[in-house]
Amino acid sequence: MNGQASILQLCAAGIGLLAGLLCSASWQPVRRYESATVMLPAASQLFVAAETRAATEILTPSTTEAESPQVDGWLQRLPPGGLNAALRKVLNHPSPLLRQRWLALLFSRWAKTAKQEALTQALALESPSLRLTALDAVLSVWATTDAEGAWAWLLRLDDPMLQSQAIEHLLDATAARSPVLCAEWALALTDPFLQRKAVAHVAAAWSQANVRQCQTWAQSLSDAGMRRAAMGTVISQMAGSIQSERALETAMQERDPAVRRELLSLALEAVAFAKPKSALAWLRSHRARLDDSMQPTLRAFGAALANDRTHPTQIATLARELPSVTLRDAFIAGAALRLIALGHLDEAARLPTITSESIEREDVQNALLGQ
Repeated sequence: MNGQASILQLCAAGIGLLAGLLCSASWQPVRRYESATVMLPAASQLFVAAETRAATEILTPSTTEAESPQVDGWLQRLPPGGLNAALRKVLNHPSPLLRQRWLALLFSRWAKTAKQEALTQALALESPSLRLTALDAVLSVWATTDAEGAWAWLLRLDDPMLQSQAIEHLLDATAARSPVLCAEWALALTDPFLQRKAVAHVAAAWSQANVRQCQTWAQSLSDAGMRRAAMGTVISQMAGSIQSERALETAMQERDPAVRRELLSLALEAVAFAKPKSALAWLRSHRARLDDSMQPTLRAFGAALANDRTHPTQIATLARELPSVTLRDAFIAGAALRLIALGHLDEAARLPTITSESIEREDVQNALLGQ
């Protein structure tokens, strides 16, 4: 009995000890790891907010330009079912600039999910400028996957003004990577005015990508007006390059006299503005090839040269070297009139003394009297 009592006493003591321990223990979850708050970059915070906030909170008539990144992120991630509602919110915003911005994003998103629906909704917009913005956004997306399909659709568009503007946009978006295809499109247009504009757009994109290839194509065009439209952009591209003298030589290669004068005038103005010494050197070495029909060209060149204050004495010197009085008078008049516009009246007054009694001289004198 004594042994049993001892065992019972030990059990009771053990149970008491365990109960004490349990009562003193905390039942709160133990925090195993400490972590600091991690802040996302500001732009990321805006996009996360755009994903988590309700649509009605993201874009309202009171949304400001500072909050526009939130709207951008929301529009770029919209599910197809939310596009129509988003369009209404964009159109209800009072800021014209923000409407244009968000409409372009919305219709880019729309074109990726439902192109035909996007086209229908774009053409249904009442504002001509918003309609063009929406259509351009759809065409930009469409051109990356099926440029020929986009072009064929545009040719069937029955709004001439919208068609013309959208054609220019599609050519701008496509010509750099598919210049030969776009050149074929442009030349196949039947409206002469639209054709000339399309040719110029193709040449602008093509000449930036490969100016020599574009020059070969432009010079092969049989129509003088088409050549002028294409070569104008080629000349401008050349004039802005490190080999600007090529622009002058290329202009002189034009076989049509009227187009040659226009291109040479464009080249001389551009080169004289960027590299006046190069323009002067070229004109001196080629003055024998100039004829009186180039009066407008020399007048424009004189005006361009007068902009550079490091060459005031070169104007009179070069004028005396020109092969005819007619060209000299035109050159002097252009320079003198520009000097007057710049406020250099004394220099301008000295130039007419080396001209003949001509209309150009009268123009300069009348301009001086008006000061």
